[in-house]
Amino acid sequence: MSTVLLKSRVLCGIFLSVGVFNLNADETDHQSPTVTVVTTTPQQYRSSSCQQGHSNLQRLSITLSDKNPDLRKFADQKHYRFIHTGADSELNSSSCDTLSGDDRFVSLFNMNVSGSADQHTVNFDLPTSLTDGHYTLMICDGITDLAGNALDGNGDGIAGGHFIQSYRINQNNLFSNPNFDHCDQSTVTLNPWFTYGDSNSTHMALPTPDAQSSTLSGALFIGNGLGLSTGVSQCIELSASRSYLFSVKAKATQNNSIPLTLSCQYSNASGCAGFGAIVQRQYQLDSTDSQWHTYAFQQTVPSGARSAMCSVEISSQQYSAAYLDDLLFASTTHTETEYIFFDSFEQ
Repeated sequence: MSTVLLKSRVLCGIFLSVGVFNLNADETDHQSPTVTVVTTTPQQYRSSSCQQGHSNLQRLSITLSDKNPDLRKFADQKHYRFIHTGADSELNSSSCDTLSGDDRFVSLFNMNVSGSADQHTVNFDLPTSLTDGHYTLMICDGITDLAGNALDGNGDGIAGGHFIQSYRINQNNLFSNPNFDHCDQSTVTLNPWFTYGDSNSTHMALPTPDAQSSTLSGALFIGNGLGLSTGVSQCIELSASRSYLFSVKAKATQNNSIPLTLSCQYSNASGCAGFGAIVQRQYQLDSTDSQWHTYAFQQTVPSGARSAMCSVEISSQQYSAAYLDDLLFASTTHTETEYIFFDSFEQ
């Protein structure tokens, strides 16, 4: 608290009495503006980091709030960047001004602003065609309020810090969470993959290692416990009988021969209700060089099939373990947007 003493003075016959005024620091605005909501089109809901898009993103809607009204610089487009992180799926850039590594800016169009004094919504259109890959929305802390408090983008309660939110666009991959991304260092998850094996089997989504060595993505670790088969599977919905490519990147954890099997069991009903024909391919997981290897085969969906339970498993007479990443089930015969597996193990 600071105290200002005003001495009494007589000016033009008017007596000004002595006064003591307390300027309490608590009355000063120390509240930083924040990003409260980000939504995307399609998928009009509050988006989360690592959101996977099975269709092209078309629009971003960003809401900024401040307890004490009068935001500044929020309408300046230079404080908003949409970045393609390149082949390494790594955000190398740390500001809205300069790119690093293989990052590149994606143009934002048709900016418009709406809202009240203490809350503003900023909308942008995205290019009509984004290539598959990893993208990051960066809202930089050049945005301030009237008191000069910088945007608290990282939510640590301290003025300053960019807002970062990542997305992966996989327009022709039917798997969900196929890369096991964790993006903002949140916990990497297995959902919506199913796991199977005996009680000694291990299934863990881990932040490392990643097939692209990205810190924004992880991998799935599986171990077969007592030497029996263990793996992960996901039910996918099919729209027609087509040719699909099924692939996975795998890496052995020890120097022994590990059978790796990719399989799909088809159903004529949605939701994998009831099972029919099985299509599978077995490989010998290369365990001699501790490198990631891709295993893939093409298959034609049986006539009438509407869904399939697709799996990746390891099996051995002794304990064995492997990392899996970048699972893919994608149509090879048309350009329609389709996805089967959702979890690429992103963090």
